[in-house]
Amino acid sequence: MGTAPEGFENKEIPFIIVIDKQGKFIQLEDTREQERKKKIGRKFLIPKDQHTTGKNAYKVSNILWDHYGYVLAFPKEVEGISKKTPEEIEAEKKKNYILANNQHISFIAKVDELKQALPDDTGISAVAAFLASSEEKHKVMQSKNWAECSKIKGCNLSFRLAEETAALVCQSQVVQDYLRQTNQDNSDNAPKGICLVTGKPASIARLHNAITRSHLRVAVC
Repeated sequence: MGTAPEGFENKEIPFIIVIDKQGKFIQLEDTREQERKKKIGRKFLIPKDQHTTGKNAYKVSNILWDHYGYVLAFPKEVEGISKKTPEEIEAEKKKNYILANNQHISFIAKVDELKQALPDDTGISAVAAFLASSEEKHKVMQSKNWAECSKIKGCNLSFRLAEETAALVCQSQVVQDYLRQTNQDNSDNAPKGICLVTGKPASIARLHNAITRSHLRVAVC
């Protein structure tokens, strides 16, 4: 697949929400292909995963893609039902519902932030319009491919304009340029340390996104 642009990675996206320029739902596209006994989603070049762990992880969403909790406020299933009481099951269902709703709020906020930064991008405006409509989001969960999508634990979704034959909204050159500039700005403002190789000042990089208690850091040079 070649080298990914700065701030991007290749990741499996099993289903794509196809919308028009007004944010109206068109279809839920299944990207999966049969490989031996399992269907595997197509890999797309998308903005890097931003998620961390911890009780406030829901506050950070990915850019124009994520799992169905973030994209559609669809809660994850209760696990281990056979070992839980009806009361425990109901309590966990409620907890999962609240979590998915909070994740969705974060996703909407991120898209609105992008729309404000990139007001002329048709794709971002369309996604924002889609997310603002409960009716359009409900159509996704009524579509013929939803049953397959919802069966995949933490199924990732992204968006494509119906007018585009292949490119996702998150793959536009405008988004790539924005992320490149954002990463550069963050790098310029990053704390500095001494490179262990050259002995010169260099930016300090976090080695692992998901470590919450004590981040390991090293100067990049």
